[in-house]
Amino acid sequence: MTLTEYLKQTETTMWQFSEITKIKIDTLNKYKYGNRIPNRENMTKILTATNELVQANDFYYKTPISERHDEFLNLEKVLSNKS
Repeated sequence: MTLTEYLKQTETTMWQFSEITKIKIDTLNKYKYGNRIPNRENMTKILTATNELVQANDFYYKTPISERHDEFLNLEKVLSNKS
């Protein structure tokens, strides 16, 4: 689940999430829009605050893993054809 999805689902504002995590709103916005990846300290705060619903990988991929299954199947097909 992305940070945006979490905030929407829980009806939590950025300001509230900032207060909970003690992460600056500017920094959270950078995470939310994919301009920055959380460091270890902030990722731990996010994991704790979201009860681990927002994971580190959610900041690397814009498409949920459930929707990326076809990408892996296509990659597997391409790699098998090169052998």
